[in-house]
Amino acid sequence: MRRYRVFLGAPRVLASESSSTPTDIGTQPPHWHTVSYNAQSGNDESESLGKSTSYSALNRSLSLLSAGDIEFANQNISTVYKGVIFREDEPDGLHLDNEESLDQDYTRDSVEEYDDSWTTTNVDIVPDRSVAGEVVSLNNPALPQGGSLIRRESTRSTLSHSFYSDSESSIAMFPNFQFSLHELVNLSALMSERNIQRNQGAAAARKMTKLSFLAGVLEVDGPDVVELKRGPDAGMEVALLKLIVGDDRGSIIKITAWRQTAEEWAGSDEANHPAIKKGDIVCFKNVWFCEAPPDVPTVTANPKIRSSHEICYRSLPVVPADRRFTPDLRLGRGDAAVRRVADMAMWMERIAGLASGPR
Repeated sequence: MRRYRVFLGAPRVLASESSSTPTDIGTQPPHWHTVSYNAQSGNDESESLGKSTSYSALNRSLSLLSAGDIEFANQNISTVYKGVIFREDEPDGLHLDNEESLDQDYTRDSVEEYDDSWTTTNVDIVPDRSVAGEVVSLNNPALPQGGSLIRRESTRSTLSHSFYSDSESSIAMFPNFQFSLHELVNLSALMSERNIQRNQGAAAARKMTKLSFLAGVLEVDGPDVVELKRGPDAGMEVALLKLIVGDDRGSIIKITAWRQTAEEWAGSDEANHPAIKKGDIVCFKNVWFCEAPPDVPTVTANPKIRSSHEICYRSLPVVPADRRFTPDLRLGRGDAAVRRVADMAMWMERIAGLASGPR
């Protein structure tokens, strides 16, 4: 018979030594329970280690980040990609709807115009530093001291709090991700393969691949409204959302979402399509990975290919509504997808400067 022990967190107020009745919890002292599941009967069985107790009276509110903590984390995250992605000659606005190329072969002009704004990199990160010559790689996200990364030793780890506190997690916040790792592409492996082919001088063909991958959001820009300059919808104004995303293995790439997809990812329908925010761990589904050598790859999302997203974890919770994106990842450590999300969440926490220490 399988048995599962669920840890709900220790009660805040225990019974005093002189009394068997707790002051704030209820009329009976709390006890642990061992909950088992009978596979044959399909019934749950509870083997009480003491008298049962309701924990509903406990206040398990997840601590939200203050405005100061959010500013602190945002500055640290921005430092990761500072000077790596953006070009000095980046135009003020982008008025090319690159999705027009999705139904036809790329033309040289469209690729160049699009890539003037977006680039992809898998190189080491060199933040602003007082000592020149030191290189910091995302593969080792614990950035060294003395650089431009702001540090705050007193900042508490929100991820650790979600993992190990008595926040409103456990059963109600059980991780339930709607994807399988087998369906996802490893972003770093994809970029590494491309770099190997480029270094070996392999023949480069222009191609587009529809794929899905897991990444942490480093920046959100938009949504903006742009006017299409060509194609059947020339003159139409559509939504445009730009994201910078990366993973814990060193890759950074930019995503451009168009039209309804941009609106949904920006939170136009918060109930069904919650907004993507900086610090989120997101599964991006059905996006175009577009290669047009010698230019760098681009990633495009639009409603034509049914692009979608799933927010797996919110590393920077600000308002109570963000709690729905902070599941207790301890409860699903047996699932490979949950473990991968947990690894990404801890990486995001480290580069944000919120981790209490090395893990």
